[in-house]
Amino acid sequence: MSGRRPILRLLCFAAVFVAAVSAQSSTEWGNSVAEARAQAESSNRLILVDLYADWCHWCKRLESDVFSTEEFQLYSKKFVLLRVDTEDGAEGADLQEKFSAYSLPTILLVDHRLVEFGRVEGYAPTDQFIGVVEREIAEFRALEAGYERFADTNDPGALAVLADEFHKRGDGRRASSLYRRLLETDTLDEEKANWTRLQLADALRLDEQFDLASQEVTDTRDRGRTTGNQDLIERLDLVQAQISLDRGDCSAARSELRRFLLVHPASQLRPWAQRTLDDLETDPSTCA
Repeated sequence: MSGRRPILRLLCFAAVFVAAVSAQSSTEWGNSVAEARAQAESSNRLILVDLYADWCHWCKRLESDVFSTEEFQLYSKKFVLLRVDTEDGAEGADLQEKFSAYSLPTILLVDHRLVEFGRVEGYAPTDQFIGVVEREIAEFRALEAGYERFADTNDPGALAVLADEFHKRGDGRRASSLYRRLLETDTLDEEKANWTRLQLADALRLDEQFDLASQEVTDTRDRGRTTGNQDLIERLDLVQAQISLDRGDCSAARSELRRFLLVHPASQLRPWAQRTLDDLETDPSTCA
């Protein structure tokens, strides 16, 4: 994943404080994403992710005022607890970018597939914090109920809203199913259908159906060329590069990003492509 840039450190003494705090709660909070995902899957629990940084004052307030309370410690047993540093240049930075969680503190609620059930941004006292967590989970459960209710509908509006919401939350399985159903209604004009196919390709990527995602990109690119939709083509090319990144094919990703920069010299998406290529060339483990 690209874009690992350190955030300005505002408090020079924060590192010592956070180290002490982490030591106090080391028996409760894990720091490995892979281990947290495995535990969540085996125990059928959600992961509560604490995204923090050394400079973040309110992150430390959450630890001292909320996470250390008996009320939270009892409540937290229903979750797998994961704490990551957003400035570590590794898993913490990856999660921050994946979820666009650039305002700290941010607490993520995700399942073992890293589908986002909800988030808590900023500071709140213990009872309010737990209340927000419960509301976020309840809203996702309502979204799931909507999926069960409308998955077989012919209403393109309902399908599009549900598909986009699941896609935004990283639930590629449900999103791809809904985008397919939307295309099958035959209610979309050619341009809207092509953009929906782009979304379908990205949802398949999220669901790690990489071959199907690549095929969808290829087919939709051919359709887009016949209509001359340059913006669509650019985004499809970047989705293909992201597919290669996600499947760990660094060589293909580098080739696709170089081609993008060559073929689309005026694209507004060039900064992302260039930054990602730079990361790949300096740190090949970015897509390993």
